[in-house]
Amino acid sequence: MDDRLSGIVIDRPARIGQESELIGKFSSSYSTITVEATGNYHENWGDCTTESYESGKYSYSEGVLFLAATKRGVRNRGEKRWRNLFDRDVYQKFNGDDPPRATRRGFLPITWGERLYLMEKEDLIDFTNVINFGIEPRAETGC
Repeated sequence: MDDRLSGIVIDRPARIGQESELIGKFSSSYSTITVEATGNYHENWGDCTTESYESGKYSYSEGVLFLAATKRGVRNRGEKRWRNLFDRDVYQKFNGDDPPRATRRGFLPITWGERLYLMEKEDLIDFTNVINFGIEPRAETGC
């Protein structure tokens, strides 16, 4: 099988020897996913007016990290009370007609240089492009 995408060769998704190598915090410009040793994960994201979270259990099988959401919440910045994003009315109020994200998502761990990336399969071409454009790997972590 040819692993070339957009003109460069990338390593196959990392076959992490142990699930424990995925424990930690993964940050992007969109969100932060924290994978905990307890078998739980949580993800936080937001914008200028709202903040949201998702939490649940994870599993690791055949080179893929699966996240299974059990809770999702949203609130306006400054509010204390979280609203349930699994409630259809709450979801529509905060997200309009945007389709909801899947409750189970799979991420491929990819090593590039000294970094470990978690990539959804449909984002591999975009990831390859940011490598080609020299955006990744960055010298520092975070956004």
